[in-house]
Amino acid sequence: AARAQAAEVVDCEPSKYCALVAKDMVFNNEMGGRIKVVQKPVNQLQVGVDIAAPAQVLVLENIDDTLVGAGLVDALEYARAVLLAADATIIPAHAAIYAMGVDFTVGQAAGFDLAAFDAFRREPLVESVLLRDEEYRPMTDVVEVFRFDFRESIREETKRVALRAIADGNLNGIAFWFVLHLDEETTFSTGPEN
Repeated sequence: AARAQAAEVVDCEPSKYCALVAKDMVFNNEMGGRIKVVQKPVNQLQVGVDIAAPAQVLVLENIDDTLVGAGLVDALEYARAVLLAADATIIPAHAAIYAMGVDFTVGQAAGFDLAAFDAFRREPLVESVLLRDEEYRPMTDVVEVFRFDFRESIREETKRVALRAIADGNLNGIAFWFVLHLDEETTFSTGPEN
């Protein structure tokens, strides 16, 4: 945005340390007159104080492994209500969360019996893994769980989905991932193929 001669570019960094690093990067890239770093959470920004006018573009970067767990929805709703122009572009534009049942059973590796570790697979936890680096077996079809259009208000909802079995065996995990549509042409996926 700064290189495209935007009138104002504001980086909102709630972390003191991230804000300091961002300010250094802005300086080191000779963008000091074009990018302003504000050290506060997005829900404390104010038009006329932190940004000169309602923003024309919002880039959401507070996306965690679950897509919406890092306060993304609250930040987006606040920005839409307080900080954005009515016709603002939001990046990413939309996203979808997918899931499938899997078997993560360890069993054996390199000729060693590691089945005792499978007891840990029964713990109800969320663990970030790169599926491409894990040995697993798909046990169900892939289903779309949620779809978000970030240009519209996002409401909290609970949804029950059916997973259709495609293999016999031990289903001991639910793998989920998301696909971000940055715009109508560009996507980013955290899925098994990536």
